[in-house]
Amino acid sequence: MTSTERPSADRLGQARQRLERALDRLDSALAERAAHPPPPPVDTATEAELHRLRDENDRLRETTHTVARRLESTIGRLKSVLEG
Repeated sequence: MTSTERPSADRLGQARQRLERALDRLDSALAERAAHPPPPPVDTATEAELHRLRDENDRLRETTHTVARRLESTIGRLKSVLEG
């Protein structure tokens, strides 16, 4: 080997080491991303529909509660009349 070939071999070895480290970092980043994928992007139409459905759910819960109270009251009155 001549003196001009030696630095090239050293530089090639260093380049290989840098490439190996870069590939290791890339593998680590890919593994991390696979383990913790980012949340899906929020679609504004979907977000609006979700908000609308939650509001409707709240209204239906209130209506159900009101109906249940009225039924209990009516049942109580009917029992009073029947036991009379």
